[in-house]
This record gives sequence, structure tokens and C-alpha cells, in this order.
Amino acid sequence: MSDLDALHREYRRSLGDKRAALRCAWDALCDEAATTQQVAQVHLLLHRLAGSTGTYGYTQLADLARVLEQDWAFWLAQPPETRPAPYRVCARQAGVMARFLASLLAAGQSAE
Repeated sequence: MSDLDALHREYRRSLGDKRAALRCAWDALCDEAATTQQVAQVHLLLHRLAGSTGTYGYTQLADLARVLEQDWAFWLAQPPETRPAPYRVCARQAGVMARFLASLLAAGQSAE
């Protein structure tokens, strides 16, 4: 096995942990008491996943992460008094997030 193959295999193995971190942050964000810091955390996780999944050839995952990330980037760029509650954005994103989390799970399981 080449070093590049080993690197790809290690990244696939890491997807389970990345998924768990995102799921935990997402669940907290979708609560009515979510904070701007929690939005920033989910945005950062999605930003990193959009970049890394694309780098490792998971273009569908990168595209889904980018859609979700851009929505939160727009939210963060708005003045606080005009932003919808984070849980409302979560509700709108629920389908895409469910697909993204399921795809992360499947990609991570392909490493086994």
C-alpha cells in the first residue's frame, strides 16, 4: 500500500469522529437556546468538511457540506437583530443535514 493510499484510508477512518462531532454540535444548535458561538462552531465544522472531503475525492459530501456551510455563513453575516432563530435554520436544513450525516457514515464505513 502506498503512502497516499494509507492517507486516504486514515481519512476515511476519521469520518466517523468528524460525523460524531458535527452531530453533537448540530443537535445543540437546533435547540431554542442556541448561541451565535454554536452557530460559528457548526459553520467551522462544515467549512472544514467541505474542504477536506473535496480534497479526498468525496465531491458529493463536499457539495452538501458547502450548501449547509454557506447558509450559516449568510446567517453569521446578517446583523443579529435580523437573524432568524438558529433552530429555524436547522429546521430548513434538516433534510440536507440528514443526507450529509448518512453519507458521512457510509463513507466512513467503507474504510472497514
